[in-house]
Amino acid sequence: MKSAFVLALVAITFTACGTRAPCTAATCNGCCDTSGACQAGTATNACGTKGTNCSVCAGGCIGGSCAVANPGGDAGSTMDAGTTCQPSTEAPTGRSDLGGVFDPMSGELVVFGGDPGVAVNCQSMPNFSEETWFYDPGCNTWRLSGEQGPSPRNRHATAYDSMRRRMIVFGGRWRMGSSGNYTTYNDTHALQFGVAGAPGHSWQELQTSGTRPPPLSNSAAVYDPMGDRFIIFGGNTSDNGGTFAPNGKVYALSFSNNTWSEVVPTSGTIPARLFHAMALDAKRNRLVVFGGGDQNAFLGPFFNDVYTFDLATRVWAPLTLTGTPPVARIRPAMVADGERDRLLVFGGHDDGALGETNDLWAIDLMANRWQRLRTGDTLLTAGAGFCDFPSNFTTPDLMSPERREGVVLVPAGAGSFLMFGGRSDCGTVNDVWKLNAAMGTWETLKPAFSGLSCQRSGKTNCTKLCF
Repeated sequence: MKSAFVLALVAITFTACGTRAPCTAATCNGCCDTSGACQAGTATNACGTKGTNCSVCAGGCIGGSCAVANPGGDAGSTMDAGTTCQPSTEAPTGRSDLGGVFDPMSGELVVFGGDPGVAVNCQSMPNFSEETWFYDPGCNTWRLSGEQGPSPRNRHATAYDSMRRRMIVFGGRWRMGSSGNYTTYNDTHALQFGVAGAPGHSWQELQTSGTRPPPLSNSAAVYDPMGDRFIIFGGNTSDNGGTFAPNGKVYALSFSNNTWSEVVPTSGTIPARLFHAMALDAKRNRLVVFGGGDQNAFLGPFFNDVYTFDLATRVWAPLTLTGTPPVARIRPAMVADGERDRLLVFGGHDDGALGETNDLWAIDLMANRWQRLRTGDTLLTAGAGFCDFPSNFTTPDLMSPERREGVVLVPAGAGSFLMFGGRSDCGTVNDVWKLNAAMGTWETLKPAFSGLSCQRSGKTNCTKLCF
């Protein structure tokens, strides 16, 4: 059964520090290990600021410094020594179709824009945010930026420019009112973070030249540290909310001169798509694309294929994987787990009877195989029709987040990943979760205000999934 909320992919980002010799502050955004290689500077055995020697931190690394237990925060949280947490109750409302990154220097999750719209009678009512929020895991608090950023939008693509310590935002869409065509963007903005972990930050629209991508929503992006460029692939070129026109091209914005160019393949093809996930396999210098849909992405069938694009040879090729793959889906989250040489895939909306999903998968890049890390919720009682889900629709995995699509999932150092937001069968959510990559386990950092099924919300005497 298809959910009413078949929306677009939130782009998933991955950051990596390229290995360059010699390892110095000029060539490495992280720290230098004993072999002289550049490391991300956020793992427990690779903690340090630009160009410094990596330190070993038993408690993990926040902002380039060894972290200590935070007596005022949640169990297991960390913060810089000497930092004082200020109590705060503010938080973003539930939203999907947003973008976000993790800034290792400040140790914060940063999210921008998105769709905070609340569905009416199971019909999506798209809305558009221009808010920028900062989440501090150590203090477990949110704060809203007062800086003027890009215009309100959702379905934009984001990535973390680790060379300059900034979040890059491309494209997205906006509409006045609840009907009519959308305005789709192809502008590029940068959120520059404060110097040396300071809280100050500023937005700037980048003035670019060259062959810009067409206006796009639902594209996916990464930052390529070896080429020092922002790369996007796919997306929707249609301004009409009732039709999809998928894009199949790759574009790159070189930060050496802020010039866009189309990256034309030398061989191989990939079906044009939107609602897909993409990550950078830095070890092999290639893009990896999973899932999504084409012009039929309202109802499917969707994709569960995996393709690679070699950034050196510009060759598209299907990636043949052993093991049972996930059910085809749109709007999953995918992020690189470089420490274990794999990609992690979470959630999305499948084209089977379940719809929204919360399963967790890994693509082992060394063995070229799929591995299911968590099954998530399983179907128990089929729905009776459109938006007619019984209260016992699933057997829930209460140790996993609510089933959802369109989330932000980013690497947060010390083998952990942070996830925020998304859209479930019951609305938009604003919870924050931490994923322990080694264990494949989830931990709730901030509970959701809304969007939870009855089985998770604590409501009683429910006759339907959400009420």
